[in-house]
Amino acid sequence: MEQKKLPAGLRKHVRKEKARIRRGVFGLTEQREEIAKLYLKVGRVQPASSQAPKEVLQQKEVKAQPVLAEEGA
Repeated sequence: MEQKKLPAGLRKHVRKEKARIRRGVFGLTEQREEIAKLYLKVGRVQPASSQAPKEVLQQKEVKAQPVLAEEGA
């Protein structure tokens, strides 16, 4: 099934947001995570070549667990 293209205004918004993310975030995995969130926000699955690692997307579903302090340290 073929997806329809995004409207021109939305494509422009996505392009500008991706540029902002790339300028502001230094870690590659963080960039991919933010871009993945952007695509989820606009309701599209991002292209396969630039998808975030599976761990990043699954991290969002897993709740943070408290870290226990080591004894004797």
